[in-house]
Amino acid sequence: MTDRWIELDGIVNMRDLGGLPTRDGGHTASGRLIRSDNLQDLSETDVQHLVEALGVTDVVDLRSDVEVHVEGPGPLQQV
Repeated sequence: MTDRWIELDGIVNMRDLGGLPTRDGGHTASGRLIRSDNLQDLSETDVQHLVEALGVTDVVDLRSDVEVHVEGPGPLQQV
């Protein structure tokens, strides 16, 4: 479903996981869980859209300690 894709300037692979089937026959809720590739290239406009329009409040950063040390904290962790 292409309507789950979130178009941003600094990222190419962000989507809402809402609507995916669950084991019990239900579906995941839209607007509750977003997944993406590396967030390091998000623009200020991207960050503003994620926080203000989509309501992003928490980020789970799955990068290794080495990656975080080399690249620094993600832009959403600085908001």
